This record gives sequence, structure tokens and C-alpha cells, in this order.
Amino acid sequence: MRNILFAALLLGGAATVHAAPGLLTADIVQTTDGNHILQWQTSHPAMRVDVFILGKDGETRTLVGDDLTGGQAQLNLPGTTGPDPRFYVVVDGGPKDPKTDGLDAHARLLPLQHASNFRDLGGYVTEDGRKVRWGRLYRSAAPVLLSERDLAYLDGLNIETTVDLRSNEERMLNPSQLATPGRETVTMDYPMMSLLPAHVGEGVHLPRTGGYGESIVTLAPLYRAIFVRLLKADGAVHYHCSAGQDRTGIASALILSALGVSREQIMRDYQMSTKLRQPRYEMPPIDLAQYPDNPVAKLFAGANEKPPQPLYGEDGISLLAATFDMIDERWGSVNGFLHQVIGLTGADIARLKNLYLE
Repeated sequence: MRNILFAALLLGGAATVHAAPGLLTADIVQTTDGNHILQWQTSHPAMRVDVFILGKDGETRTLVGDDLTGGQAQLNLPGTTGPDPRFYVVVDGGPKDPKTDGLDAHARLLPLQHASNFRDLGGYVTEDGRKVRWGRLYRSAAPVLLSERDLAYLDGLNIETTVDLRSNEERMLNPSQLATPGRETVTMDYPMMSLLPAHVGEGVHLPRTGGYGESIVTLAPLYRAIFVRLLKADGAVHYHCSAGQDRTGIASALILSALGVSREQIMRDYQMSTKLRQPRYEMPPIDLAQYPDNPVAKLFAGANEKPPQPLYGEDGISLLAATFDMIDERWGSVNGFLHQVIGLTGADIARLKNLYLE
């Protein structure tokens, strides 16, 4: 489970929800130059969509995208638009009453200055039509270079627990800024090299084939720790690795699977990391002379200057998709893995759904 650093293309948030018949998903992303782009899916490619900004009263609507086609469009926002607009999307010609039908899109990426891939896991719709609550589940890259404003913003999110999925060496290189006396921090002692395949030489590399392999079993105690805190329901839970895409991606896939979110949406959330990472905020420059006995220091040195590497193995298969295949083969399903390896019971799954779905 390697954390490869990408040059981030987008800074904004995304939301995925299921609403009116015909409208399957919609993501709002904000580009580095401040533009907002709508990406959507409908049940038929010929369908058109309209998108509005909702006023603070939840009812006033300003049309910012009319009769859109093609699955992606840049929105023309009024100059008076505030910093966190609330978008509402409908199939063109369909209902436009936000009280009855449509898609209410929230920002997914948190508005932080010096963070990478820090986003809310809310908004995803389950296969039985419920939706993951916002403000309860947060995933990110390592919070190691946060600004004072970032820390103040995060202090207001009621994050009572942060689970650090990183190895001993990574934590030594870059202590988490969220590991504070007033917040429970969960870690596990393990060497980073135990997760890397034998063929790794200079630099950090993703697995060639087969997804994340045995690492999901190696890190099962940490994934179990996340679920234990979720079941306690004692405030919001945050978890992270170094880049917030691999180990964090597996954790998110397990959580969303337990809540009943479809694999299609889980895969979309997983691949979102490629766009939302800001590598320059994931790790400060490393002086190798200070870490002569830390093999991970050499692996990560200069990583924020390396070119992007998509989350696919050399066989062209998504690493998460390959991991899902392995889980299905060995444990029958993700629920089988959650029961047999993570230790969740049917009652635990039911409680998680009651706590984190609406």
C-alpha cells in the first residue's frame, strides 16, 4: 500500500448523491483557478440537466447551468456567489422543487489552506436509497503542514478520534498535527517495508498486479480500530495515511461497503484522490542525513516532485478493483471480510447504518 504523490489538478469539493429518476450521480469540483465544474451521470446519455445555486433559505434558486449535455460542464456563477455555494441539480424538464426531488450537492473537499485530499465521506447514496451523513466521517492525507487557520477550522468539526494508518517510520518523519491531548489518536506499530513488494528499489512503487494483497490483513487491526470508534459514535472520526489514497482508500471502501454504498460509487470515491491531492502539503522536505537508519526516508525523499501515477497496476486494473476481486475470492464478499477478519457482527453493521445513514 504505497503512497505515490500526485500533482493535484483540482482544489474543490465533490458531492455524489442519487436523486430524481434518470439522474444517477453528480460531482461539483472547483478548479485551481476558482471555476466550478459539474460532472454527472444519467440513466440515458441523451438526458439533459439543469443546475441551480440554492439560497440560504433552501428555496431561492439561481440557474447557473441550463440544458447541459455531455456529462461535464463548467458553470457560470454570478459574481455575488459566496465561498461555499449549495448546488441543486435536476434532469432538464423534471421537478425543480428542492423539497421534493433533485440532487442537493455539498462540498466534499474541506476548505483548508495547507492540507491534501482532506474530504468528507458524506453524501453517498446506499443501494436501499439512504444517504451517508455529512460531518461524521473524514479521510485525508497526512495532516502534517496545516496552517493555524486549518487547525482552527478542524477544531470546529467535532473530530474526537483520528486513526493514523501510517507506519512507524512515516510517523517519525512527520508527526500528525491532529495528534493532540484533547483528541484520541490511534496508531499501530509496523514497519513500512513490510507492505512493500520485494521488487521495490529506488522510490516508492505501487503493486504491479493483484491490488493491495496481504496488506489488508496486515493492517486489519487499524481498520478494526476505525470501526470500533465508529460504533462508539463519540463525535466524528478521521483517518489518514500519507497521501490519503491507498490505505485510506481501503478504509473508505470498507466503511462505504458496510453502509451499503455500491461498488461503482466506492470506486469513484477511490479514484477521486488523483484529482484532490496536494503533495506539497503531505510531507516537508526530507534531509536524509538526519535519518540514516530510516529506510522510508530514502523512499519518500523528493516524492513531492515525482510525476503523477494513477491508481492502477501494470495490468491496467484498478488496485481497488483487484483488491475487491481478491476479497470476493477469499472471503466471499466484503461483508465476509468484515465479519471474518475485521470482526463485525450483523448487529454491528445494523448499528453503523443507523448511526451514519439518513
